[in-house]
Amino acid sequence: MTNAKYIDRAGAVLFLARAGVTCGCCVISSCCMLSGCAVTAPPSPLPQYQLVSGEESLRIIADRQASILSVSAQCEIVLTGPDEQRIKLDGVLLAAPQTTNGPQVRLRGWKLGQAVFDLTLTDGSAWLMTPEDPRAPQPAQPAVAALSGPPPVSVTHPAKRIAEAFDFLGPAYFRTATVSQITPTLLVASPAPSRLDQATCQIARQTLTPASFTAVDPRGISELSLQDYRFLAGIPWPHQLGLSGPDGTIQVTMSEVELNGELPPTAFVPPARARRLP
Repeated sequence: MTNAKYIDRAGAVLFLARAGVTCGCCVISSCCMLSGCAVTAPPSPLPQYQLVSGEESLRIIADRQASILSVSAQCEIVLTGPDEQRIKLDGVLLAAPQTTNGPQVRLRGWKLGQAVFDLTLTDGSAWLMTPEDPRAPQPAQPAVAALSGPPPVSVTHPAKRIAEAFDFLGPAYFRTATVSQITPTLLVASPAPSRLDQATCQIARQTLTPASFTAVDPRGISELSLQDYRFLAGIPWPHQLGLSGPDGTIQVTMSEVELNGELPPTAFVPPARARRLP
């Protein structure tokens, strides 16, 4: 049983055994460094590969991503609306990129000890609680300017993209993608025609790390950027995820990341106040 810390609704930081997510009291756990398995790894050079064919590169990435069964991390969340209004939150992230029902994700954020953002992606459905939701808990006085008055951000569309982000971080995309462009430093992969997202991926060839996914749909261009890769348990993992689209952006900066740790059974149960996204 590993140690963990979580932030409760009052904003206190508690060190407990991994207790999981309790929807009734809005508690979600993340790993800490006390156990030695959740590590804020310092930036370091990633292993470099000899140049191989594009097809072999995609196979190597797919096999590597297939080894990631769970992710937990503390994070900083920055939500930006289409009008450039921003809100910065402290948060935690839990994810299971590979399940029979698709990727499962929980991203929860706090401001001044109040849970004001919660995104749960489970069984193909997305559930969202944001500051614009009147059912969301209101911060204690004095009110935070960013959370008072008109809704500060509208992040419904990019929030739904987080599900795609963790789908991309699994093996499925790379097992069926094809090479559309290749240079000594860059590989561009195109998705299988059967995929609905139809996002192209840019990959750094020397480290075989995906740098971005870009999709075009009737709403415009959406992009997932992956930065600040660090080596964890033999796996390069991006510590910065950026999702941008016509309706705003979500920037997630992770710390104390743990790969393949045990997740609580209620990790992906949405809170009662969340609304289901269409």
